[in-house]
Formats: sequence, structure tokens, C-alpha cells
Amino acid sequence: MYFAHLQSSICFLKCPDPYFGQTNTGLCHLSCPVLYYGDLVSRVCTHCPTGCFTCDAGGCYSCLANYTFVNQSLSCSLQCNLTAIYFFGGTCYTSCPDGSYLNLVDLVTCLACNSECATCSLTASNCTKCSTKFWYNYQCVNACPANYFVDSNVACVACSLSPDKCVLEPLTYKIQPFTQNYQLHAYVVFNRPVNMTIDQFQNTVQIKYNGQTVKPSNFTTQFYNRTTYWITFRNSSSLNENSLSIGFQPGFIVDMYGNQLTVN
Repeated sequence: MYFAHLQSSICFLKCPDPYFGQTNTGLCHLSCPVLYYGDLVSRVCTHCPTGCFTCDAGGCYSCLANYTFVNQSLSCSLQCNLTAIYFFGGTCYTSCPDGSYLNLVDLVTCLACNSECATCSLTASNCTKCSTKFWYNYQCVNACPANYFVDSNVACVACSLSPDKCVLEPLTYKIQPFTQNYQLHAYVVFNRPVNMTIDQFQNTVQIKYNGQTVKPSNFTTQFYNRTTYWITFRNSSSLNENSLSIGFQPGFIVDMYGNQLTVN
């Protein structure tokens, strides 16, 4: 098929760049109509695949109403109905399920939130609720900032909004030494969860036996639960539970509310 190029009054089998031939008009045009894309090889306006609103030779980029965008194949799939129009993980929903958010490109596909978000909106990292951490300013944090408390939704709330919630007893801990299989162990139990990794614990804790410092290479630490760390001593057959003392460098231990350990 020939296409007329009105500017030069010449008919072409392939329209000159940057024009594309439209089969319905027989003319060379600078752009293609909606639901079509300009094929760079044939220089012809080619219809998008079924369900696509915008596309190119590689596939779809947005979909028509009631179609679902499939990112893996850059295609649009008519999988959901008018009642459950939202598509996520191979299933149709009446709204995007927890752990996903609405794709604003096609308005029918739900995309996965970041793993730390229980719920999110607009983007994968814009958390509205956290899976295991504390929610603060649309982010999931290990501990709330100073002068914040944790509400029933595990969200950080400013103390100024509810001052009575921020009156807490001091952050403290106690030591529970014990012997197991001829090896000395100790639980370090805080009175509420603290924001401290195992490496931080190892670098911060100060352990003495009979007044002598126990080096970090002579013990290991693991989590026991949210408030408790479990210390196991190496080569400890000579250690006595009553001769053990454990302290921490000041200013390094912080709880979920941002309060520092004040008793050592």
C-alpha cells in the first residue's frame, strides 16, 4: 500500500521519517491515533494489542478500562469483572488487598508493597502500616523518636497529643545467670523492648567476672525474645554465676520510645 505525503506530493511505500502511514486515510502523518503506535521499521501506524491503551512494538504500557496490566509480559488481560475489578497475584478483588497498592497507570492492577509495609499507598515504600516495625511518617522504623509513644496500631504518636501516654518508668534490666551442660549462660532482660542489634549488644555490653573484664571474643549473644538477650560464655567451666556482673556503655541503649537506659 502506498501512502501520500502531502508536503512533497509524493506517494511512498514507506513514509519518510518522522512520518507514519495510516491505512484508514492513506496518508503520511506525524503521529498515530489513539490505540495505535508508530512502527519504526515499517513506518506504519499499527494497532495496539487487545486491551492496550498505550503501547509500542515492545508491548503495552497502560490498559483500557476493565483490563489488567501484566508487567511481566507488558500486556493487558481481561481477567476481572465489574464487581471485583482489581487484580493482584492472579486473583480479582473489590479493592487492593493489604500488602498492595493501586497502580495509578491503569487503575486496575495492584502492585506489591515493600516487605516491611503491612499496607501502603501511592508507592511501594509509602507505608501506612508496618509489618513488624513501628510506623512513623510513612516509614517503618526500629524505634519511635524521642517524645513519641506507640499506640494500639503500632504507630509512633507525638507525646504532645496524649501526654499521659509518655509517663513511663525508667528503662532498666536485670541479669539471670544459669549453667547448662557445664557452660555458663546469662539472660539480660530489659523491662521493655530496646532498639539494639546483636552486633550493637556485643560492642556495648561490659561483662566482668571477679572484677576482670570478659572480652567479646569469649562470649556470644543471641535474641531470646523482644526484651531478652541470651549470652553464652566460651571456656566457662571455671566461672561462677555469683561472680558475674554485666553493664552497658552509657547512652547506647534506647527503647522503642527513644528513652535511654539510665540505670547501669
